[in-house]
Amino acid sequence: MTIMESVDLYETLFDLANAVGARGPEFEPDSRFWYSDAGAEALGAIVEVIAGEPLDHFVQEELLEPLGMTDSFCYHDDEDPRRTRIASMFMGGVGQWKRLIDPAAGALYPFAWGSQSL
Repeated sequence: MTIMESVDLYETLFDLANAVGARGPEFEPDSRFWYSDAGAEALGAIVEVIAGEPLDHFVQEELLEPLGMTDSFCYHDDEDPRRTRIASMFMGGVGQWKRLIDPAAGALYPFAWGSQSL
């Protein structure tokens, strides 16, 4: 579940997380399970506030670099040369496959999201 209607609706992850909070939960906590992009956005914003840096910098410096994961990155930077090696995403079915995301066309997200981007 996400509140995003378009990728450029919010200027920062913090703005997105505040919108999640303003909307409130979809159902009473502990009443059922539902995978939530919105919850991951809020968690990512908390990480940004506590770390004092953008989520993608934190992930790169504290997780990816120490683990030696040199080909993993938060894809929102059109200048990153690794983006040309990302596989395109397709959606559809037999005889109806369409390219959904083409990394060669540029980054999909304007900033690193908690639920996406990596």
